[in-house]
Amino acid sequence: MKLHRISATETELHRGNDVVFFSYDTPVAYFLSGVGYFRTDKTFSQSTSKHICKWLRGFKAEVVPQATVEAFLG
Repeated sequence: MKLHRISATETELHRGNDVVFFSYDTPVAYFLSGVGYFRTDKTFSQSTSKHICKWLRGFKAEVVPQATVEAFLG
């Protein structure tokens, strides 16, 4: 695992080719290699919504429950 700080409020956790995206200290989206992007269905704040959109860079993401995002962490 490797932690990559994008900004003071945005972080990626890399696990092999998979990536979990954190806004502030909350996991809110992830990329599953060979499958695609997933994002939380929960709205936290306007800033977090902007962080997710920026991180996705225009890629389509399946919306999943927040519990699924958290479960992806293992």
